[in-house]
Amino acid sequence: MENKFNKMMFAFVATIALSVSTVCATWVNVQITGGSFANEISWSLVDNAGSTVDSTLAGYYSFNGVAIDRWVDVADGCYGMELYDSYGDGWNGAT
Repeated sequence: MENKFNKMMFAFVATIALSVSTVCATWVNVQITGGSFANEISWSLVDNAGSTVDSTLAGYYSFNGVAIDRWVDVADGCYGMELYDSYGDGWNGAT
């Protein structure tokens, strides 16, 4: 009886491990700290095909010098980061 239970438990654990190992997610942290005119900056994260994966609009960052984390779930691959300034004079110390 105990041997049968051990085999069933092994099969159960192996099934759970297989299920967990096939789940794939890559989280990236986009952390932006606003500069002198934080309300003017925005960004877009784009994939290899040029499609926007995530983005913010100008005005999202309203506090100068405050870091804001934004976690994005992405598939494996290459991505580009496009940075914008609505006024056109640069990020003015934002990082």
